[in-house]
Amino acid sequence: MKAIIQLGKRIGTGFLAVILLASMAVPAQAQTNTELESLLTQIAALQTTQSTTAYVFTRDLTIGSTGGDVTALQQYLIKGGYSIPAGATGYFGAQTQGALAAFQRAKGIVPPAGYFGAITRAHVHANVGTPAPTPTPTPGDDDDFFGGTDEGYLDEFDQIGSLSNEEVGEDEEVDVLGVEFTAEDADQMITRATVVIDAPTGNDDLEDLITEVAVYLDGEELDRMDVDDASYSRNADRYTFRFTNLEGILDEGETGELTVAVVAANNIDSADEGDGWTVSIPEDGIRAVSPNGVDDTYDSSEYESDFTVESFASANDIELDVTTGEDNPEEGVVSVEDEGDEIVLLEFELEANGSDLMIFGLPFLITTSGANVEDVIDELILEVDGDEESENLADNNATTQTVSFDDLEIMIDEGDSMTFRLIGISATSSPMNGLTIAADLTESGIDAEDQSGDNLASGDISGTANGDTQHIFEIAPEIEVTSATISPISNGDAPAESALARITVELTARGGDIYLNGDDELTAADEFFVLAALGGNASTTITSSTHAVTGSYTVVNQGADDEYYVVREDRTIKIEITAIVNQAAVTSSALLVGVQGTAIQFGVDDTNQTTRSAFELNWSDLIDELKTPRAALVNPS
Repeated sequence: MKAIIQLGKRIGTGFLAVILLASMAVPAQAQTNTELESLLTQIAALQTTQSTTAYVFTRDLTIGSTGGDVTALQQYLIKGGYSIPAGATGYFGAQTQGALAAFQRAKGIVPPAGYFGAITRAHVHANVGTPAPTPTPTPGDDDDFFGGTDEGYLDEFDQIGSLSNEEVGEDEEVDVLGVEFTAEDADQMITRATVVIDAPTGNDDLEDLITEVAVYLDGEELDRMDVDDASYSRNADRYTFRFTNLEGILDEGETGELTVAVVAANNIDSADEGDGWTVSIPEDGIRAVSPNGVDDTYDSSEYESDFTVESFASANDIELDVTTGEDNPEEGVVSVEDEGDEIVLLEFELEANGSDLMIFGLPFLITTSGANVEDVIDELILEVDGDEESENLADNNATTQTVSFDDLEIMIDEGDSMTFRLIGISATSSPMNGLTIAADLTESGIDAEDQSGDNLASGDISGTANGDTQHIFEIAPEIEVTSATISPISNGDAPAESALARITVELTARGGDIYLNGDDELTAADEFFVLAALGGNASTTITSSTHAVTGSYTVVNQGADDEYYVVREDRTIKIEITAIVNQAAVTSSALLVGVQGTAIQFGVDDTNQTTRSAFELNWSDLIDELKTPRAALVNPS
């Protein structure tokens, strides 16, 4: 039978089955089903033996590899009881990787990564009785590190300075120490690395902060170890991690980087934040082997660095940046004619820094004057990225109300920003002339999480987003200040004691007809354009003012002192106000003085002077535009 097996190896399994059947000295009538099944089982076993014992593996195999050597490896694993459901297909996929990793764990081969390299090849060859091949290595080719006569060494050691005092955030893996070196005269395989972590004073519970330590060569993982598997010296508060049986190949003449990374726990106690841990590779901490099998440890100086473990937010400088948007509406007039009209209250941006951020809740403070909040708007719409969320307002009979959008799930990627718009929906079709409304984002109440699942603290949120006051009218003027100037009036050879100011405004009636008192003999309470002296001292006064109106309007006279202007809907007039400002008090030096418009008064009813000045536009941005520069004036004393 032995000769038949050897022949089967050479002429193929099909012919082997014929020879084997022919050699069985069992009469045909005695061949039962049971005996036949036993015979077929023997044939299958011989097929597997033929496929693996005679095969010499000559290369590394990993995900994506194909060929006869993959088939042979798969047959070997299946024979050993390691499941590959798809069978020996000749393609190295996830099933083969899993079976090989299980084999490596069972045989104590590290790392058990499911990669068929030199160490695993040697183990397979030894088990099946076939010696490992020893082809001549080709320097610079990772796939050819199998042995040979070449001998080299590691040289030019240097610590990587950029890895120092690293902050490691919750559930993060961070490189904390690195050493670079060069392979001289031959390829070198890093087979061992020792890593030591020393505890800071009063803290010896590394396992509360770190779950794993890993080593990499040029970014490729060589191995990792749980903290619980490290050796711990209580007297020295020292954890030692010994990584053995590594397969990190560095090509001859190349410089490689061996880095140490730690993985932080996912729930760091705030009391442990900021403690400094020291990580080091001690003397003789690195072992490497040459292609001819000669290995050496390297007794260069100890390399060390410090690291701290922080909460995820602290380590990554997480911040939610809040700013008003470029198109945030300025304070001004909003025309509301019907229930359901939209009032844009606020535009703002949220920017995620240090982490992806999930926004769950945004609270807004709504403030009104002249009516309760719910009488002005009864719904808020939040627009973002093409989507809308809505919230109804409560009937709380107050001029302030906080409205929260609590069911949001808006992801903002790290480094990106999103623009939001908050819109109020008019609650009534009744005229709301003279009411105001404003909206502010309550930053301290924002509900958000970082990518580790921790809630953002108030200190992680910066900036503000405050909406300007919107003045609600059914009918109101649209104002544009086109110029504001001042010039000293010549006083001969003496310094100027007065100046002429000019302010020009374009006014357009929106929503209906606008009425403006026009007689400059009216009291300040009824003037359509209220002026005041700017700067100087108590003796700085406006001694006279006039106005000129051009454009589309009608002058109505109801008595010598009761003329007024009618500006029809969507018509525009231009108003030029001139005023003389005088400095009357004795001064030792010139005073800077000017003129400022403090309000524009109008009416939507022409009954009398009072109704024609019933409403006032005087917000700060408008007042700033109605301000002239200043001129230097003195009293001619």
